[in-house]
Amino acid sequence: MNVSFEGYNEQIATFEAEPGVEAGKPVKITDNGKVSLCSTAGDVPCGICVAVRGDYASVQLGGYISTTYTINDEEGTVNPVLGFSYLVANGSGAFKGASDGLKVLVVEIDSKNNKIGFIF
Repeated sequence: MNVSFEGYNEQIATFEAEPGVEAGKPVKITDNGKVSLCSTAGDVPCGICVAVRGDYASVQLGGYISTTYTINDEEGTVNPVLGFSYLVANGSGAFKGASDGLKVLVVEIDSKNNKIGFIF
């Protein structure tokens, strides 16, 4: 690809990390200043963990993200499309399309490698 969205409007904050939080995975706020892994399908993430150090996680809350997603094969489910889409956690450390959730601007979809690039 000849264009790059890397670094666009990145917003990263530090939270206390519940056990199981991993870099590259979607996270949700579970308590004041704490995040946990989005471990249940349908969890609405606040962002994606970009680093863990000790009991703390750096969480990207805005900007451009390139990550994995799963395709919804069930009838009536929603897959992400280019343009505005809603995403939720798939329960296995990736994202999936939804009819409600985290509203993002999808700028890249690589269905061959199950990668998605979005701005939120």
